[in-house]
Parts: sequence; structure tokens; C-alpha cells
Amino acid sequence: TMARIYKQKTKTKGFSYYFIIELGKDNTGKRNRIKRGGFTRRKDAEKAALELEAAALSGKVIKQNTSITLHYFMWNVWLEYHRGFVKQSTAWHIESILRRIDCFFSSDVKLVDVTPQQCHLFIKHMFIKQKLSRRVVIETFNILKAVFTHAIKVEKILSANPCENLSIPRYSAKEKEAQILVDANKILYIEKDDLEKFFIQAKSDKYAFPYYTISLIMLYTGMRIGEVLGLQWEDIDFENNIIHIRHDLFCPGALDWVLQTPKSKSSIRDVLISDKLALILKSYRKQFLEFKLQSPTWDQLQYNFIFSSFKYPGQPLARQNVYWWVTRIAKKINALYIHPHLFRHTHVSLLAEAGVPLPVITERLGHASTKITEEIYLHITKTTKENYLHKFNRIVENL
Repeated sequence: TMARIYKQKTKTKGFSYYFIIELGKDNTGKRNRIKRGGFTRRKDAEKAALELEAAALSGKVIKQNTSITLHYFMWNVWLEYHRGFVKQSTAWHIESILRRIDCFFSSDVKLVDVTPQQCHLFIKHMFIKQKLSRRVVIETFNILKAVFTHAIKVEKILSANPCENLSIPRYSAKEKEAQILVDANKILYIEKDDLEKFFIQAKSDKYAFPYYTISLIMLYTGMRIGEVLGLQWEDIDFENNIIHIRHDLFCPGALDWVLQTPKSKSSIRDVLISDKLALILKSYRKQFLEFKLQSPTWDQLQYNFIFSSFKYPGQPLARQNVYWWVTRIAKKINALYIHPHLFRHTHVSLLAEAGVPLPVITERLGHASTKITEEIYLHITKTTKENYLHKFNRIVENL
């Protein structure tokens, strides 16, 4: 026989089978082979292999595999193809969406057997059983739809997309009222009183190093937390008071991280910093060097990260550690709404009060989309008519 059957572990518990048929070489000398997978039983793989062999020997056109499961196709065909076009952090996020799809569709359901009715029930399941937000439901549904599109246009397994003519149910009157209430009470940035209380508490906290400096950088520059944690010492130009933003740290685990490009093209930028922040960073550098000297097990990486892990010195600091510390301080001052990304929004609000034009703010923040920036800017400028530059300087002077 020309076919060989292989067994492999699946993403979930269990195994699946695939086969490879060798058909010799073509006129150019290139190996001609067929690979099909996603079979839950060995005998199914053997049967499909025999059928393909017979078709190949008779010279007939070989049909695409119709026994492949939705699970296998999502993970081993669609995702593997898709990985080549997205960042690692995006791929990791997509994996979490595929796991959500797996929770509804059984692992042995065939790709060709999925119906529009099942996809509709899946949408209802996400809303009613899982109680997911509309944004998450739409995102998940679009991924499932993209999987079927790939099966049609690239792999030629399907002729129709079961998600094609489905839509997400509209907001009910009750949901609309609830959303209006949420939007009305949404806190866009940190209020000045809470901002001052936060940094007074933060400065004296026993875990202030290095989190106090991280929070100040986010406030003074509007940088994203991943951009701050991805900073290396060569990214700071003390002579010209500039921070070069070239990386974003994605860190799903303690030693499982990747240094990738920032969120968008506009996110790769140079940010001018004040003399005050430059002094803060120089002071922090002294603390950093002392910490490095006291860490004999320092990992000598190719990256000289400004913010290092305590448990694994030399490795980058994980963002969940920053979240832990910021929420710890927020709790102490009874301002539970404060989280790291809010410093970026607060930077926008303070610049708006200082009279800085919106295009300058969006360029400084490296925004591809200005929706949230515009929302904050309009909120501030609507109620502000005087020049707040002096007030901005006074607010951050003693932080």
C-alpha cells in the first residue's frame, strides 16, 4: 500500500489519525503526496486512504477529505495557516476563542456536517448559557465564520458557509437601557484627587520598586503597559529626553514571553519626555543597578530590559505583576476603578486640559484608532475653557 497511517495527540485529551499517500514524483522531480487528517478512528483513516489510493491509481480527480472534524480543521489547518499573518499575542487570543468553540461543538463533529441551525444555537448558547458580552460573541462568531470561509475558498472542502446568512440578535430595550447606564457611569480617566492620593500611597509602598516608576512612565507618556515592559535601556535617549518605542512585551506566563512589534505602525514612535521624568528614570537606574548587583543568577539575555522579574532576574517583568500592584494601591485609597491602562487615558485628559491639539495627542499615543482619545478629549474640552497648562505641571510636579 502507498498509504501510511499516523496517530497523534490532539489539543484536547485523546488522539486523532492522519495518513500520507506517496504518489511518486512529478515531471519536475518534486514529491507528489496527499495528506489527510482529523480522523477519530484508525479504521476511518484506513478507509479514506484506500478510497484515495483507488482514485489516484485510476487517474480520477481526488476528492477533498469530507471526514475531517471541525476541531481538527480549526486547530491544525486554519490556525496553522493563520499564524503566519498575525502576532503571537493575537494567535494566543485566537486559541482562547477556538477553545470556546470547542466547548460547544463535540470533538467528533465533521466539518461538512455543521449546519446553520447549530451555528445559531451556538450564538444563543454564548449569550444565554455563557453570558458573554456582545463584543465577545461577535468576535467568536466571526472567527467561526472565517474557519468555514477558509474551508470553502482555500481547502475546497465545503461549498457553502453555514454562518453566511446568520446575524447576531439586536439589543433588546432592556439591554439598551443597561448599556446607556454603563456608558453614563463609565470612568474614562483617573480623577485628579485620586491621582494625587494614588502616587502619595504608591511612593511609600514597600513594593514601590519598580512599579512606582512604571506607573509614572504610563502617566507621563501615555505608553501602553506592554510598551513600557518591553523597554530596554538603549531605548531611552537621556541626552535628548526621548523614549524610542519599538517593542511590545507579550507575556502569557512567567518565562513564556515574546518581544513583538507594537500594536500598529503608528505605535512605533519617539516620545519626548520632560526633565522631571528623565530625572525619575535616572534615579530608578541607580536602584536597578543595585538590584542587578544583588542578583547573582541574572539571566544574560540579548535584551537589556529596564524592568526585570524578581523571581527570574534578567527576565522581563510580567504585566500581571503590574496589575497586582496597581490594584493593591487602588484598594488602599478606596479607588477600585483604577487599573494600569487608565494611566494612558489620564495622560490624554491632562494633555487635553493643557490645550494640546487632538492630532498631536493621537500621534504621541501612537493611536491607529482615535475613538477613545476623541471621547476623552471632547469630554474635557466641553467643560474646560481656560488654559490648564500650569495646572497640569502643578499636578505632576510632586508625583
